[in-house]
Amino acid sequence: FKFVFDDNVAAYHTFYEWDSENKLKTELFEDYIWQDKTKTEYSYNSIADIIKSNYSSWENSVLISSGYDEYFYCDSNCSELVELQNFAEYFYNPIEFKPNKLISKIAHYNGSSFIGNTEYYYSPVTKGGTTEVNNLNIADCKVYPNPATDKITFSYNGNFDKLNLKLYQVTGACVMDREISSQENVSVKNLKNGIYLYKLTNNNETIKSGKLVKK
Repeated sequence: FKFVFDDNVAAYHTFYEWDSENKLKTELFEDYIWQDKTKTEYSYNSIADIIKSNYSSWENSVLISSGYDEYFYCDSNCSELVELQNFAEYFYNPIEFKPNKLISKIAHYNGSSFIGNTEYYYSPVTKGGTTEVNNLNIADCKVYPNPATDKITFSYNGNFDKLNLKLYQVTGACVMDREISSQENVSVKNLKNGIYLYKLTNNNETIKSGKLVKK
């Protein structure tokens, strides 16, 4: 990512590196105006939730740690509780597709006794102020097999003939956008192995979202 002014002068840029499972591994940020250069490294748990982000910066060509954030989750599925509003919200606070609810992020700053704690709270109310979406019971929407190797099936109940399926890489790139019927087999054999995020919608209203593993 590169930000430039109208006169084509670069202000800053960020390089992103992902691993073979499409998880963001490192961010390298360089500010040409303030001459800042920093590095962020991410760690994940076994289900690909971020659990730690380490921050460091260069001082006289030496990389020095400046602190880290720790992320904590509960076991409840929040994929149907938080509606994605815009790309910036997803990029800076990616909660919607997580299998676990993010409940706390604790920031540790080196060289200081200050520790910042950000806590997240959730209600059982979905977008629109109701716990139902077009009379569909979210629990009746199933995705299998997961992990998938060749095909995946979306099974749902409700007053729907078809739903729109969108499949995203964790980077935000959409790799599939199509209509599907319940019990329809969807081919994923041409997708690269890794973690994907799916969203089922009806007239732009989210019915179900979650995480899919292709292996």
